[in-house]
Amino acid sequence: HQVAAVAEAEVETRDGGTLLRLPRLSLDASGTAALATLARSWLTEPVRFPRGGAVQVNDLLWTADGSQRSLGGFRLELVVVGTDRAVRIRREPADDDELRLRAITSTEGLRLEAELTCNRGLPAELVASVSGWLPRFGSAATIRGRLQGTATEKGVAGPLPQVQWSGRGDAVVTGVELAGLAGAVGQSARGDAVLRIERLEVEQGRITAARLLLSAENGSLGRGLLERLVTVLGCRFGPGSAPLSAGSAARSTDDAPCR
Repeated sequence: HQVAAVAEAEVETRDGGTLLRLPRLSLDASGTAALATLARSWLTEPVRFPRGGAVQVNDLLWTADGSQRSLGGFRLELVVVGTDRAVRIRREPADDDELRLRAITSTEGLRLEAELTCNRGLPAELVASVSGWLPRFGSAATIRGRLQGTATEKGVAGPLPQVQWSGRGDAVVTGVELAGLAGAVGQSARGDAVLRIERLEVEQGRITAARLLLSAENGSLGRGLLERLVTVLGCRFGPGSAPLSAGSAARSTDDAPCR
């Protein structure tokens, strides 16, 4: 399975690090996860990776559902300032869109900071892989908005650990794969959706406040998922919803308006 493809590359070594120039880079969700693992290892292993550097891609091609789309130019920067380190991903030429992950070393341990500002849209898998604190929305999902999170881990050595994040944000995610999202909690669903995150607050890995709107057409929700929406989140079905008959395993999203 090919997760990344590079036709040619140019390498330039400087005092501050290495610059890798790629005219074109083809990536899918698996390739993004692999590159994100390397970037996070660089963040937390200064002895193994003592220098900074950058990767400049003139044309990033994102592969999802058997098709490719161009995301334009991107630049990934590995920045070292004293004992602090940062991974920064931005568009090239530069604009306001940026994804940044910082590792700040102190006497209390390692403090991690993740921040996303995105108005034009980025693959949600890329954001989830690099930040490490978003769910998997699917390879075709795109995210726009603002997210900010922090986490602290004492005595960290080696790759970035599975820490508990705290943060807040608002965003819109299109192309959400309901099957994968429901499957993560052991439930079933079908179809694609749009998720509007009007407000989200997370404390130590737990959602403390949220205002979300999930809309889908031509899909279905499993009985178990519907029951959990009611019992766990307190959702109530709207007056236009069709009753779920005994023995029915799922309900069409068009027949199940709820809030």
